[in-house]
Amino acid sequence: MSESPVTLDRQRMAEARRMGYSPRSAELTAGVVLLVAAWVVPYCVPNLLRALQDLMASSFQIDLSTVRDGGSLGTSVQAVVIEVGRLLGACLVAALVADLGQVGMVWHPVTVIPHPRRLLTVSQWAPAAPLERAVGLSWRVSLGLAGLLGLAWIHWGSVVSLDDPQAWLGQSVKLLSRGMGAIGGFCLFCGILDAGGRRKRWTESLRMSDDELRRQ
Repeated sequence: MSESPVTLDRQRMAEARRMGYSPRSAELTAGVVLLVAAWVVPYCVPNLLRALQDLMASSFQIDLSTVRDGGSLGTSVQAVVIEVGRLLGACLVAALVADLGQVGMVWHPVTVIPHPRRLLTVSQWAPAAPLERAVGLSWRVSLGLAGLLGLAWIHWGSVVSLDDPQAWLGQSVKLLSRGMGAIGGFCLFCGILDAGGRRKRWTESLRMSDDELRRQ
C-alpha cells in the first residue's frame, strides 16, 4: 500500500527537525539577512556602479554622456534599454507575486518545506542550512522589488530628463533598501510569532498529519 502525500511529507518534516530545521530559525535568519542587506546596499551599489563606469571609460575611451544624450545612437540605445528593462521588470514582478502568494499560504515553506498536503517528488531530501534558506528567499523577493522599482524608474526616466543620473540612482537605491528592510522586519515578526506559539496554521497542519499517521 502506497503512502499518502501527507504521510510522506510528515516523515520528511520529522527528518528535517532531527537534522536541526526550525521554521522559527529560518524566519529569524531571513529577517537578519534582509535587514543587513538593507543597510549595506545603499553603500555598495553606487560604489560598484561608479567603479564599472570608470572601468569602461578608461578601458574603451567611451564617454557615457554622449551615448545617453547624443544623436541617433544615444536615442536608439536608450529605447532598447527601456524596452528590455520593461520586460525584465514585468518578469521580476511576476516572480514577486508568486513568492508572496506562497507566503500567504504558509510562510516557512517558501524555500524549503512544502505544505504538508503537497507531495515532494525527490526521494532523498535534506533541508538546506538556515543561511541558504534565507538567501534563497531574500534574493528572489529583492529581485521582485527591483522589478517594481525598475518599472517605475524606466517610466519616470522616459518622461523626465536624465540630466542628473546620480540623484536618480540614489533615490532608487534608497527605495529598494527600505523595501528590503520592511520585508526583513516582516520575517522577524513571523519568527517572533512562531516563538510565542501563535502560528496556528503550522501546528494545525502538523496535527492533521499526526492524525493521518495514526489512522494507518
